[in-house]
Amino acid sequence: MANANAPFGFKATRRIDGAAPNYAPDNYPIIYTNTVAIGRGDVVTLTGGYVNKAVTTDAPVLGILDGVEYYDTALKTKVWSPGWTAPTTALSGSISAKVITDTKQVFQVQASGANVAFTTVGMNYNFVTGAPNSLTQISIESLDSTTSSTTNTLPFRLVGLIGSPITDSTGTYNIVEVVLNDSSLNQLTGDA
Repeated sequence: MANANAPFGFKATRRIDGAAPNYAPDNYPIIYTNTVAIGRGDVVTLTGGYVNKAVTTDAPVLGILDGVEYYDTALKTKVWSPGWTAPTTALSGSISAKVITDTKQVFQVQASGANVAFTTVGMNYNFVTGAPNSLTQISIESLDSTTSSTTNTLPFRLVGLIGSPITDSTGTYNIVEVVLNDSSLNQLTGDA
């Protein structure tokens, strides 16, 4: 069976240590003037105290976006959204990004192309970014299958492959399991 090229971002599934996952994200602010769309499952970073969509050269990263909550001044109510699309009706200072920062959390993610082989379990990888789906606000990011390396500055560590019937683990666009590797919460120096 051939795998479809259908990336879905980074999806939290279990903990690497076998403990029961609580999927509890941490709260970080998004500045209301941020015009960059951030989807659920996108890699994010912390810049100037605010969450931003990460680019592939960001090291370290903060974690994975799991939703956004903000006060909508037009609706006069708190709104939960899978992602951030810069609504002009958000009250300044009210936007809370839900970010999974747990370095023991395992994420499923699709490879960007070439097969990510079982022999590279334990290696570090970068990611491929892209604008989230504008309708669902779900990420389309994937694991960059060309970046297998031992360098400690890549954001993800490969911990496993997903097999049949979900995906053909030997084909292109296979689905793999990763954990955060280069996390800003594990750094000894502060973020700017």
